[in-house]
Amino acid sequence: MFRTLRSAFTFHLSLHPKTGVLISSGSVPFDPTLPDISFMRARVNGKSVPFIPGSSLKGPIRAYVESYLRSFAEDEKIKDHFACNITNPFENCAAKIRREMKNEQKTFNVEEKYEKSCLACRTFGNTLLASVVRFEDFFPFEDLKTIGVEDIEKINNQIVVRPGTGIDRAKGSVRNGALFFFESAFFPFYGRMLMKNPEKWQVGLIFKAFEAASKGIIRFGRNKSRGMGWMEVEVEKIEVFSPSNEIVFTKFEDGKFSGLSVKPEEIGISSEFKDGLLVLEGEDIEKLKRLAVENLENEIRKVAGR
Repeated sequence: MFRTLRSAFTFHLSLHPKTGVLISSGSVPFDPTLPDISFMRARVNGKSVPFIPGSSLKGPIRAYVESYLRSFAEDEKIKDHFACNITNPFENCAAKIRREMKNEQKTFNVEEKYEKSCLACRTFGNTLLASVVRFEDFFPFEDLKTIGVEDIEKINNQIVVRPGTGIDRAKGSVRNGALFFFESAFFPFYGRMLMKNPEKWQVGLIFKAFEAASKGIIRFGRNKSRGMGWMEVEVEKIEVFSPSNEIVFTKFEDGKFSGLSVKPEEIGISSEFKDGLLVLEGEDIEKLKRLAVENLENEIRKVAGR
């Protein structure tokens, strides 16, 4: 699928917490001055800075997209055509493809692996297929190159430390000795998500997932059942790179990859390609979104062969 570069869509995103957000490392911090459950941190300009790993965003978004895709399966027997159970080591797409290759004593090419994968694996990948969607790490700064020590200290001072406690399930009261403290962030994070050679319905799925996150249906990090983890996703800018100076979506049909080209002016986009790069902002982003989500449900059923 990636042997030929048809297009690359770079989404410049900002995440705005509507409730407190905590993306933790899952272990006790080495720094004794930090609370029991602390935000993931990286060193920037010699200072510790909270950040959100790309995997902490991709995981919840994939989980939502899988459930969304399964909603199109009218029969329980065909739901794996839309989204397999990726956590089942024997019945996920990669396991099935490996068994089939072993039985046939041959190695499948990319086209064959793609065709035999569910729609979720085609989008987010599996151990035999690369992901179309790639999230970068997100930081509380739009440009890491320009931040100084004062900026980092200002961010760290905005982190709220909150108390938590365990509940005795039998008594329904606070359990003795169960008091702990955790961090919570309310400031925005910035980063990018790349889609390389996506199909049109895959771009539509991502827009749908961003809508669900902004409504609080998708939540991120810890303590989601306590009301945390709701972040509004704002698409600040989309950069479309295409050697052909057209918006090109990958098209997979009859076991082969091809391209589906759309000229920006055909969908009312005012921006123009310059040296293979199209920059979309404001209303132009909405026009691309309308194109991607148009007839999305029918496209999903068609691609799944249902």
